[in-house]
Amino acid sequence: MNFFRLIFRGLTFHSRGHFLVMLGAAIGAVVLSGALIVGDSLRGSLQDRATRQTGNLQSALIATRFFEESLSDRIPETYPFLLLQGPVRTNTKTQPQCMILGVDARFGLEKYTPTTGAILSYPLAQSLGAKIGDPISVSLQKASAAPKGSSLAKRDTSSVTKTIRVNVQEILPLDHPTNDFALNPGP
Repeated sequence: MNFFRLIFRGLTFHSRGHFLVMLGAAIGAVVLSGALIVGDSLRGSLQDRATRQTGNLQSALIATRFFEESLSDRIPETYPFLLLQGPVRTNTKTQPQCMILGVDARFGLEKYTPTTGAILSYPLAQSLGAKIGDPISVSLQKASAAPKGSSLAKRDTSSVTKTIRVNVQEILPLDHPTNDFALNPGP
């Protein structure tokens, strides 16, 4: 018996074991490849969602107090906008927690820049059942020198909030990127 014959007999005798090891290695390779593809796809879709939600926004200055609009003129490639939260109401429905943006033409909404009324996102208009020209009420928290938790702070609703009535000027189309705008990207 020579050396090559010994190797061949060993391989044939243990062929089932070798086959199972090769099968396990193949299954492992397929599972790892699938995980890499799914992970890469998930990373890409999360990055796309974050880009869609923040638009071309690279950084944001979020403050607890208002600051001068001229600050954006001193910093290149910036534009000011006001970001508040509060309920939005029609005559029949209320959406309790809405992100309210105060923007001008520099925000990049082009023909959807508000001039005389409110521009509603498509999902908000759907949930409120609002149409162009309908009146809506937006309740905003008033700025105060005293913190809300302070014993000196006023706590009654009329002292803490201001309700603004405006008409719906425009509703963003379903595919408009501002429908998804958020500074905290998430699902």
